[in-house]
Amino acid sequence: MRKDVFGCFVKPLSRYWRFQRGYGRWDELATKYHYESPKSGNRIVSAKLPLLTVPSVQEAQIRCGFRGAEVSKLLDTLLMDVYSPDKSWIEQFLQRDRSKSNLVRYAEEFRVDSVSGLDDVVTYYLPSPWLAEAGCEILEIGDGSADSLDQGADRCHLYVGKQTYPEPVWPSFPVVLRTGANGSALHGNDVDPFTAFDVTLQFSKDKTLVSKYLACLDSSNILNLSTKLKARLQEKEQIFRDLERAVLSEIFRTDDSLDKYRKLVASKKAVNDTIEDWSRKAHEELQTDIEPLLSDFSSKQLSLWKVYTYTESKLSLKLNELCNISNDLQMVQNLSHIYGSLNIPQRRLSIIDPDYARSKVPVLHRNINKVVYTNFLQLQFPLIVVSVAGYVTELCTPYSMGALTSLGVVLGLKRVKDSWYSILSQFKSEIREECRIGIEQNKQLLLHNWHITYAQRRAELEDKVELLEKIAAEQK
Repeated sequence: MRKDVFGCFVKPLSRYWRFQRGYGRWDELATKYHYESPKSGNRIVSAKLPLLTVPSVQEAQIRCGFRGAEVSKLLDTLLMDVYSPDKSWIEQFLQRDRSKSNLVRYAEEFRVDSVSGLDDVVTYYLPSPWLAEAGCEILEIGDGSADSLDQGADRCHLYVGKQTYPEPVWPSFPVVLRTGANGSALHGNDVDPFTAFDVTLQFSKDKTLVSKYLACLDSSNILNLSTKLKARLQEKEQIFRDLERAVLSEIFRTDDSLDKYRKLVASKKAVNDTIEDWSRKAHEELQTDIEPLLSDFSSKQLSLWKVYTYTESKLSLKLNELCNISNDLQMVQNLSHIYGSLNIPQRRLSIIDPDYARSKVPVLHRNINKVVYTNFLQLQFPLIVVSVAGYVTELCTPYSMGALTSLGVVLGLKRVKDSWYSILSQFKSEIREECRIGIEQNKQLLLHNWHITYAQRRAELEDKVELLEKIAAEQK
């Protein structure tokens, strides 16, 4: 016999322990849905999810919501104490503002408290026997506050309301309201709260109406309904199981984390292919577009005759324009589009460092000056001296000396021109190489940023998705 008694005790306890173990997961899940509201800065969570983070089901305070004016009389009837010698609290409670939300809790003495933690909610403490036996608190949600009071903020585990179709999202105890049953018996959740309230109120004032009162308890089905609702509110474990299923269904219906996770995993290869495709097209653009643009710009803006008149700052400006040609092409726009589509933060994108030309200008200017001065001192100046000497000494005719001077100038200009275009050609080759390196660097940087972003997003979603799947498996 002791073995049987022990077995009867262990089995319910093991069921309770299995039910309790899942609450660590719900608490963890609640942290996944916390985020900062951009407007108010308050922390916001998925509706009803915080209700599942209690450490102990048996110690949890069940809150039952009565929604709508239709069930207001039912609430009055349930909470009334017909045998209480003090009828004043009943009268005060019946005079409450039913258009607003009212929180009802059990207490041995009646009192009213307007501070309840919810906006515009008045708290009533009632010495109601039914409320004490049900072991819950009740939030009456009036029609005037039904829209403003969110179902997540009202912290209700269960709702009593008029039966509707389709069924409510959250756990509910639906009632079918009847007015005047005309002698027909009411069953199930059918109830005539209006007749029941009138007779109950009369009996609370006149105990000679006991027969009428007892008959009304049966005919209005209020006694049966009261017993069923009380039993439902006392089944805390079942209430929490129903609430778990409802919260999980609501999360799967409203949260797109699962869909985002699947798309993210599937997008990894596609994004890598997109980046590779950008790199291939950028190299093609380097060959087909940048080369002609560099040649055209150098022939028009960096001719020998203009270089002779350029200061170092002017030359720097023109070379900088030459470098910026590569930063205004389609490849840069496509790169910016990829960054934007992946929602990756980006700085100013460029293929060539904007300071590249600035660092090269002193060297180029020094080289071309060296060519000019060397050519002048080694070729042009000696020929000019010989021409002047031949003319002064009258050893040569002015015509021949003028021709010699012209030859020196022309040969000098040709040597300067050849040297300048050689320098410029080398500079354009360096720009092309810088473009090629810049394309590869941008490709690697984009891949690096994408892999970091992918890992972060996957980690955030993966933990949540795995947790949801584990909880869903426990519900089956």
